[in-house]
Amino acid sequence: MFHKGVKEIRKNMYLFILVIVFLNLIGCSNITSSSKSSSSAKQKEIKETLMVFEKKEIKEITLININEDDISKAGTDNEDLVNQIVTAIKAGTSKKISLDKKARDAVHANMEVIFKDDSKESLLVWVDDKNNIIIAKDVDKGSVQGIQIDGDVPKIVLNFLKQV
Repeated sequence: MFHKGVKEIRKNMYLFILVIVFLNLIGCSNITSSSKSSSSAKQKEIKETLMVFEKKEIKEITLININEDDISKAGTDNEDLVNQIVTAIKAGTSKKISLDKKARDAVHANMEVIFKDDSKESLLVWVDDKNNIIIAKDVDKGSVQGIQIDGDVPKIVLNFLKQV
């Protein structure tokens, strides 16, 4: 009779431990699935901001400056630099620009963005005396909405945009 009570207690202990282990496994699987979903959300966010310009992936950015006497050209296909340039453009402030003859003559450089599907987009880049940088689409309109690059972007981006 004494052994029957011990066996009963052991059986109850095993069931109790089994239930606890089972509940822990359920809790662990919930934690893992939530961390996987947050991880995939972060990857999606990174992928969206990684070299996407008008929902296209950028292959190369080229700057061309044509003066009366010479032509200066600079380009990059470095993914990190391209990503920093795109991030700087997205973080910039919107600014309306008149595209009259005076503004077109003041253009510092033409920026050509080449996408992975080999399509191209032409942009105009202005750099003033205070090193303010403005980028706008090259269109045949009287005015266009451009982006003024903030001064707190990485120095490598500013140097690249000003170098030609």
